[in-house]
Amino acid sequence: MLELLRKKWITPIVDRIRSLPDAVMADFIGKLEAICKKYETTFAEVEEEIADTERSLIALLDNLTGSEFDMKGLAEFKKLLGGE
Repeated sequence: MLELLRKKWITPIVDRIRSLPDAVMADFIGKLEAICKKYETTFAEVEEEIADTERSLIALLDNLTGSEFDMKGLAEFKKLLGGE
């Protein structure tokens, strides 16, 4: 009777308790890998992309034409972007 109780209830419970640390660690590792992937692009890389985009935009703005007021507005916009 005691052996039947052990096989039916105790052994499965003990096996599940023993597997808990592995499950917790696997969950933690999965979350840690997701965070690493999320932040793999560094702030410096983002800043460099922004600077490249600003330079490209300034180059494109140089090709625009318009009235005197339009050109003054574009010149101010270029100053905001870091050009001139």
